[in-house]
Amino acid sequence: MGPMKKLGIIGGMGPAATARLFGRIVEFTTVGTDQEHIDVTILSDPGVPDRTGYLLGRAGAVDFVPVLQRKAAALRDLGCEVVAVPCNTSHARLDAIASVAPELTFVPMPDETARFAAAVGCTRPLILATDGTLACEIFQTAAERAGIQCAVPAADVQPQVMEVIYDYVKAGRPAPAALVQGLIAHARALGADGVILGCTELSTLGLSARCDGLPVIDALDVLAWRSVIACEAPAHDLLADFA
Repeated sequence: MGPMKKLGIIGGMGPAATARLFGRIVEFTTVGTDQEHIDVTILSDPGVPDRTGYLLGRAGAVDFVPVLQRKAAALRDLGCEVVAVPCNTSHARLDAIASVAPELTFVPMPDETARFAAAVGCTRPLILATDGTLACEIFQTAAERAGIQCAVPAADVQPQVMEVIYDYVKAGRPAPAALVQGLIAHARALGADGVILGCTELSTLGLSARCDGLPVIDALDVLAWRSVIACEAPAHDLLADFA
């Protein structure tokens, strides 16, 4: 095994998702000793302004891009070569964030997730994500590039997605199982053939790879997997989990 690239994580959006990403990176790196793992630097700043509020133009919302640009530059200065940003909504401005450090390789979570969904046979998965992510059509565009379509929650269901993200996960409270199961059932009602967890806060729910017979593709898991590969480390075959 040759030298691996150093990974940087721009985290804190939220802290639990960042912690889960690091854990999944460790799990997905198929090595036998501590010394064989990837060198990872994590900058977890929970003070990053709310991404959805800014993207939707809410009164008083603060631009999050300059903060994340500073994090990217700091990771570059610390010797990182690959960067993961475990916040799908922030990817609406990933080009601007990455522009301050063009020598870094940013792992594009939505695009990698859409390609993964296509690889496991999804043609029209339901996207569960923040209002900001949906409004910016981050996953809709990624799905189109991957050669598939995607479904979005009905107008009366999307508030339930936001409730899980903001009122439960971000608030440190367990989400009611019935609420989460209802979102999976909604995918079936829409005729979707899979579910994409398009907000890393939803990743902390610990859903299995299949729920109610549908593949559940966790964008954070895909980010972890592709980050390991980008760092040129031996990686677990995530696709095999959906075989």
